[in-house]
Amino acid sequence: MDLHQPCSLTPQYPPVTPKLSSWIKETTPGKELKYIDTPHAQGYHYLGNPVMRKQFPGAISWEGWFPNGLILVESRVIHQSLPAHGELSIDNSSLFGIDVVHFDTNASSFRHAPYLNIVIAGDIFYGNCFQFLAEAKTAEKRKNWLGTLDQIAVLGPAIVVPGHKRASQVDGPYLIESNFASEEETNRLRDLEQIEEAMTKRSHRGGIGMSWTAAKAV
Repeated sequence: MDLHQPCSLTPQYPPVTPKLSSWIKETTPGKELKYIDTPHAQGYHYLGNPVMRKQFPGAISWEGWFPNGLILVESRVIHQSLPAHGELSIDNSSLFGIDVVHFDTNASSFRHAPYLNIVIAGDIFYGNCFQFLAEAKTAEKRKNWLGTLDQIAVLGPAIVVPGHKRASQVDGPYLIESNFASEEETNRLRDLEQIEEAMTKRSHRGGIGMSWTAAKAV
């Protein structure tokens, strides 16, 4: 998704492709793309940044894991870390980058725009699909994920945008409770038979391969 203001915008968690970057430029004519936001170090969040910068050469890439364009040597992008207070300004409205210990990978973050009462949660929240738990394979890491859900619930957002969902699914705060339930159920599963039973009950969900990957790890 993109956050828009009258003059500026910033794409959130895009799997960047030439088609997407062209669509953003056509859909938001005349607007300055200020920031390209990288929430954590899973490749699909940042490997396409050079593609976006071809359309928007003035955009700043905010990312702390790979300083000085360590990735993509042939098309270097110099990334910058977020300021210590985590605040970015889009046409004088604040967008906050908030660090968390773990959700589906380590050292992650989400975005909060108070002026819209929205949380862009990325991979913290999953819609009607199975979660990627292959890296959250200890009780401690899953506890940290639940702590992140609590952290977002306290903000009381009216809109919650998950990183993975069906296209028809509404972006709403109901996702907080549904993800709590999924995480807590995962913590109760003890063997492959229980895991298979839980998956069968939710066969309508997308990403069944994710579930098997998680089952082997958990």
